[in-house]
Amino acid sequence: MNQEQIFLAQQRFAFDQFDPATEDWDLYIQRFECELALFGLRDGRETENARRTLLLSKIGKKHFCTLVNHFRPNDIHGQTYDQLKAVLQFHYGHHPCVMADRVAFSQRFRQEGETVCQFLSALRGLAGKCDFGSTLTERLRDQLVIGINNAGWRQELLRQYPDNTATLQQVEQSALVLERAQIQHQRLSEQSPESEPLAVRRLKQKPMAVATANETRRTRLLDAGKDCLQCGRRKHGSTERCTAAGKVCYECGKRNHLAVVCLVKGRAKIRDQNSRALNLLSSHSGRDSLSDSSGRSVQEISLDSISAVDLVGNKAVVPVRLNCCEVEMIYDPGATRSVVSETTWQKIGKPPLEAAQALIAYTGVPVETLGKARVKVSAFGRTRRLYVHVVKEHDVPLFGLDWCKAFGLRFPKGIKIRSTCSLSSKEGKKFDRHDEIAHVLTEQYPEVFANNAGTLVG
Repeated sequence: MNQEQIFLAQQRFAFDQFDPATEDWDLYIQRFECELALFGLRDGRETENARRTLLLSKIGKKHFCTLVNHFRPNDIHGQTYDQLKAVLQFHYGHHPCVMADRVAFSQRFRQEGETVCQFLSALRGLAGKCDFGSTLTERLRDQLVIGINNAGWRQELLRQYPDNTATLQQVEQSALVLERAQIQHQRLSEQSPESEPLAVRRLKQKPMAVATANETRRTRLLDAGKDCLQCGRRKHGSTERCTAAGKVCYECGKRNHLAVVCLVKGRAKIRDQNSRALNLLSSHSGRDSLSDSSGRSVQEISLDSISAVDLVGNKAVVPVRLNCCEVEMIYDPGATRSVVSETTWQKIGKPPLEAAQALIAYTGVPVETLGKARVKVSAFGRTRRLYVHVVKEHDVPLFGLDWCKAFGLRFPKGIKIRSTCSLSSKEGKKFDRHDEIAHVLTEQYPEVFANNAGTLVG
């Protein structure tokens, strides 16, 4: 090149200054010399001054000051291009530290959003300072698998290449395939309106037919005196088995009742019969919750037992003293016998139990009866010695029809007392009306029928 061509090339030459924070010196000087070669200034003695001048003018003021201070008191323009480059290499170039560089290489993992190609390129850059020699490709292959930063990809790569025979190129191609598959899957998921799992869609989007059926279904009203509270049909006979026995309700998950009459979930409610509390025996096992027809808070009751379900929030309670123990009993002349639980029986002193016929609840289900005990009953200013039936479950005591008659309680006009029945261990046995009247009289006036001598006043 002649001097005129060199002068024109210098005028057209443009290059950015060196920044150690963003670029290594080795890369910067390589780019700089590539630019020199593009203008024909890379080699030759005639271009020496041009290379030196361009390096000093493009390097930046801070690094120019470094060169000036290094060559003091000599003039910097008297130094060759190679001398200037060597000084800059000394100040900003990489000084080998193989151990530290290998640690940095082993700790390099693929970052979030970084592609496999970018990650492998960064590994190659770090490996260039580690002096791996002939093991370079093997080290790159291992670190590519270890630092892939995706558990699914790593597992697949280890499945494909379980031994040491795989090459870097094979592992790289497999990683690229996994990366492309994930990208395509993400794009398909973003474009598809049904990107959610099937089970999630089924929960969020109920079928119209099911939703309509649930919205339009009505609560069923049951008559505890006529309907079976387990299946919803008419009450069964004493020997007839309910079809709901052993069945599981799909509404609440409890056993021994059907979903169509589930009291827990509100599918059925007990009909209000003149605002009177109904003594309910449920044949379910375990414990459950029932809601009253007015929608008040749920009252937990013991199932397989007699319980009071107050439909209007009021209860007729009779304060009674049983063997010197104060007890509140539910007034229920609809119950044939007066009943206390085993717990109450224990509180009143565990009076001796006699054999008693098993009681039957309104639903026709037998109640587990422990027996009957003779107790001292004080109520309404009078005292009687009466029998009370003891049941297994823990429930509210019932002041039944037998005690109502024993205390001479008056019933509303029009009430008729008919013969009652109970379930014995073998078969049901109806009481004759005359036997019942005799039994009531002996209970009400025990001193008249006592087996000892009496006195006639006249």
